[in-house]
Amino acid sequence: MEKQSNADAVWGNEAGDALERTLDPVDWDNFRALAREMMDTTVDDLKGLPTRHAWRPLSDEDKSPFATPLPREGRGLRAAYQDFLKFVKPFPFGQFTPRFWGWAGGTGTSDGVLASLLNAAFHSPNIIHHHAGTWVDRQVLEWLREALAFPKTTKGNLTSGGSLANFIALAVARHVKGGKSVRSKGVRGKKWVVYGSTATHYSIPKALDMLGLGSDAFRAVPVTERFEINLASLKKAIARDRKRGLKPIGVVGNAGTVGTGAIDPLDALADFALKEKLWFHVDGAIGATAVFSDRHRGLLKGIERADSLAFDLHKWFPYDVGCILVADGRALEGAFSYQTAYTSPVPDSPTDSPIVFANRGPELSRALRGLPFWISMKTHGATKFGQMVDKNMAQSRFLEGLVKDSPNLELLVSGSLLIVNFR
Repeated sequence: MEKQSNADAVWGNEAGDALERTLDPVDWDNFRALAREMMDTTVDDLKGLPTRHAWRPLSDEDKSPFATPLPREGRGLRAAYQDFLKFVKPFPFGQFTPRFWGWAGGTGTSDGVLASLLNAAFHSPNIIHHHAGTWVDRQVLEWLREALAFPKTTKGNLTSGGSLANFIALAVARHVKGGKSVRSKGVRGKKWVVYGSTATHYSIPKALDMLGLGSDAFRAVPVTERFEINLASLKKAIARDRKRGLKPIGVVGNAGTVGTGAIDPLDALADFALKEKLWFHVDGAIGATAVFSDRHRGLLKGIERADSLAFDLHKWFPYDVGCILVADGRALEGAFSYQTAYTSPVPDSPTDSPIVFANRGPELSRALRGLPFWISMKTHGATKFGQMVDKNMAQSRFLEGLVKDSPNLELLVSGSLLIVNFR
């Protein structure tokens, strides 16, 4: 008898009726043993993070395994796992270790790793049907609304990150300012303008580009010496554009810029937007989750007055999840809802869902994104997360002190959040 290959031992072979073929393992005990090995290795890796090397680049030789052609025959799960250990694992993003501080982004949590495993096995994407995952994401959004003191009329969505959240926010602004016809007729040469500081993230003009308004519809307003938007310059820019026949529709406030961590005067921007009848959007990708800190929440005063707020949970919490909150939830769903026979839940049926997340953004198929945060929040609680924010802030101020005391370094700007600029 021909000896069974390693691949066949776990996954079966191609013999027999094609209708019986499956991607399930033939031997679940072998699969369980390998799964335990993977988990043990992963836990050892997490435990050893403090001594792990930081990011390192791939050489041409390191990249060569990723240039092989499409595999026509499988080699089995263990062989695939060995390839991961050899070719992928040695080259992580970098901030996975606490010894690396060079890039914006969270390190994740050990419980978030397990939550990702549970999420993959649960395999219940939030599309249109009603299941427990719908309530997980719904509860996460409600927790975030509560933490950020947004009104109860708020509705939101969980996204891949802040860039998509910014896109959704500006799409809602376009819908509100343009009326229902903008969805069917398009912008049709409307001369709309949106304002933000020169430190605003590029995802804002990129979103205006994708929304048909063009990236030139973004007006970059000068900043102060603290890299916050200059309100006097903003007022002049709007007055100048109105004289030229343009129509200002919105202003973007930054709750932590990616360059310096600067926080714009959000309260003053909210007053100004209300007076000028502008949509007030806040990009809080870097700093919005600082509201979990009792000590630093005051830095974000006025954020709760935004018409829309985009932010990342993965700047401090598990990857990868962003969030969009819109104070007028009806406007959010008005900008994205579509009714079709194949995406509309049947009323009063077992799958009828209280939320159709496809009506809150451009994605129909999207993962259950809230589970890692849901588990992490239940594991640690909001108070502990706030303490970790405080710790990270203190580390940043400590670094600033070291820079100031060094004769060879110069501090370029003293930040409000966790970003330190020096040379």
